[in-house]
Amino acid sequence: MKKTTSLSARTNLFFLAGIAVFTLTLILILHISSGRLLYNWQKMETEAMHEYVEKTLSDLIAQSANPYKKISSTEINDALADFPYPPKRLIITDPDYNILYVYRQNRSGGAGRQMQNTMRVMQDISSWRPITNNSGRSLFFYHLRIPEFTETRSNHKLLKSFRLALSLATLVSFTLAFFASRFFSGGIKKQTNSLVAVLESIAEGKRDIVIPKSSIKEFSQIALAAETLQKNLLREETLRRQWSSDIAHDLRTPLTVLQGTLEGLLDGVFKVDNQKLKTIHTQVKHLSSLVNALSLLSKLETPDYVLHKETISLHDSLTNAVRFFFSAGKTKKH
Repeated sequence: MKKTTSLSARTNLFFLAGIAVFTLTLILILHISSGRLLYNWQKMETEAMHEYVEKTLSDLIAQSANPYKKISSTEINDALADFPYPPKRLIITDPDYNILYVYRQNRSGGAGRQMQNTMRVMQDISSWRPITNNSGRSLFFYHLRIPEFTETRSNHKLLKSFRLALSLATLVSFTLAFFASRFFSGGIKKQTNSLVAVLESIAEGKRDIVIPKSSIKEFSQIALAAETLQKNLLREETLRRQWSSDIAHDLRTPLTVLQGTLEGLLDGVFKVDNQKLKTIHTQVKHLSSLVNALSLLSKLETPDYVLHKETISLHDSLTNAVRFFFSAGKTKKH
């Protein structure tokens, strides 16, 4: 037997499933879009910092009275005193890769570790950018790294707060969805139980059931169908009782005639002659005709009965009927 569940349970399940799909889809979209947003932010911040460093060093070169004079570390340090926002790491060297300027945002890793990172960066020449003068000569090389969005303490707290708010919003949405589904499914369950009770009463034979109206379109259609079914059943039962009464009356007449005639013959009141035998034969034929009509009617009421239709000639049928009744009338006249 197939397992069944109530309409209210399915409503709750579908409602919660819809909220879950919506929430998961929202989280997925936020995750993908936030990743793309942070990537674009990192790219824009890095390019902006590159422009700032290159412009500052280029201005420093342009301000130098002697283009062949080497710019000192102190001059570079003074020029880069005011960052628009601090980079995570900035290293500037002369053309021979001698370090002139080093800036590290996070100094908690220890001197040894910082030196290892600096040496690793120094070995990766492809990550360095040159600063040239008007003649195209490279006067500086620099390496720059911008901290990721989450590496900044304030941004990290912001993301943490955002995730917490999203988690709370998800929890609240599920809670509200659960109570909302219980509230809405309660009304649906009540109307469903009412319709079930009505249909069970009709199945038990009651035909005076008042079918409640519903504000839900589908339930209203079911109620209308149940009301129509009740009226049809009442009409069919009335017709069946009338039909049974008529059949009993039609069968009683030939049976009474047969019974009376046979009793008269047995008691000697009537003599056995052709007239009495014809009377008995006529009533038997009438009784047989009624039984055949009853059998045909039962067959026609069978749901599996298939009515076979064929075309007949109305002219021939009427002609045969006229000939039959004309002949019978003529015989009666004589």
